[in-house]
Amino acid sequence: MIYRLTFIFFLILSLIHSYGQSYTNPVIRSVLVNPGTNRVNITFTGSNDPTVVRYIVSKWLPSGNNQGTTGENIEGSSIFNNGPVEYHIENLNVPEIMEGPVGFTIRAFNDSVNIHEQFHKDSTIFLQGSYDSCNASVDLRWNDYNTWRGQIDRYIVVGYNSAGSYILRETIPGNVTQATISELQANNDYHFYIVAWRDNPADSVTSIRIDFSTPHAYYPEYINADFGTVNGPNPHVQFTVDPQSELNTYELARSTSPAGNFETIETFNTTGELIEYTDSDADASQHPFYYRLSAINYCGEAIRTSDLAGTIYLNANLEGFDAHLNWTNYFNWPAGVSSFDIERMLAGEDFEPIGNTTALAFTDNSLDAMREQRVYNEVCYRITAHENTGSTAIPFSSASNIVCIDLPENVRFEFDAFVPGLDGFSTFGPEIDFLPARATFRIFNRYGNLVFRSDDLENLRWDGRIHDGDFAPEGVYRYEFEYENEPGSKLVIHGSVTVVRQ
Repeated sequence: MIYRLTFIFFLILSLIHSYGQSYTNPVIRSVLVNPGTNRVNITFTGSNDPTVVRYIVSKWLPSGNNQGTTGENIEGSSIFNNGPVEYHIENLNVPEIMEGPVGFTIRAFNDSVNIHEQFHKDSTIFLQGSYDSCNASVDLRWNDYNTWRGQIDRYIVVGYNSAGSYILRETIPGNVTQATISELQANNDYHFYIVAWRDNPADSVTSIRIDFSTPHAYYPEYINADFGTVNGPNPHVQFTVDPQSELNTYELARSTSPAGNFETIETFNTTGELIEYTDSDADASQHPFYYRLSAINYCGEAIRTSDLAGTIYLNANLEGFDAHLNWTNYFNWPAGVSSFDIERMLAGEDFEPIGNTTALAFTDNSLDAMREQRVYNEVCYRITAHENTGSTAIPFSSASNIVCIDLPENVRFEFDAFVPGLDGFSTFGPEIDFLPARATFRIFNRYGNLVFRSDDLENLRWDGRIHDGDFAPEGVYRYEFEYENEPGSKLVIHGSVTVVRQ
């Protein structure tokens, strides 16, 4: 009887010991996503329970209260036990990881009964983002890796392409879960994922990969300032835009200095290759003007600006009968100016070339020799610059403002008294150094009566005789010389002369 009781007692103790034996649950070490395939890889440590025959991964999807829905076994996640060692389950297809963080647990089975299970749910890093075409950047956001929460040293943002090259990389502190990647190129495909590091590169997990395209308009590779010239009194400019450009908004800005403040004066909505503009609000005879053209993207930002197109400002002054010209250089052809043509216009005629130079000054000393052959009281000049391009292109040209200067009339009355019939002093009239287009010389007595008139360009002198052929009485007479250098340009000179009798 005692033996039987002792046996039962030890049997109970044995059963109690067996029933109370403590075994470890399986533990997930890491959950990461393969960026190339967006499939899940899980590493875990198995249980030390020798009765476990297999493990199955279950996924837990977040619900409104963030507690997760009922776990669901993942196809292909079963792995057979071989003791409490480290296991790897790779290439799990979990489509839900592209919609948000997905939690995972490991369950250990004794035949078909779940006997051990990881209590916490280890979730993926869910990466999301938005593309900002205005700033050519992408804003990335992600959840932290919950198993290492508070222990993450840093995140690495990796730019990835289909060829396996890492094209962008940025380091983010471990307590920050967002980043902005800028300077993206137009019309390209970009792929990004996140790497969470705890304390060394070997101890890291990766997020899902997200893909972006950058389908914003193709920006012009160049905008060339072809030339700035003067059209009448106003500056005129021309620009050539890259014909591949898909933008259609351009802004023209003007300044009175190449390094000064530029003010937008006109906006163009065009897809054309050439953009021309005459600036009717600018007077090219005052000073040079400078222009630049900018391409505006759909966000209202200038993303490409041309070089400058400027006008040439010409100045002229007269010393005697020498016209001295000086002008500003053309600004700004890349290879500079090959030469300047100097042109002159006399009254009633067209511009004619009178010289060519590479300097920024010129003196016209031919006016004095021409004044007896031509009729003019004003002379005008302009300068034309020619682009230096060598033999590779047709050069552009740029004309300056037109400058006109008044010339002396060269009408003289050499004395104010004469003696009719006396040699050397017997006639009176204008001394002129040019042949007018039309002229009339009149003499009036003190009562205002006309006593002499001549319209003969070959003989405009008074010999002192009046209408009856007699010499005029002594006294003071008023004269009037009227002439035209060109039709419509009547000029009149008044004065007085004294007739003295012998």
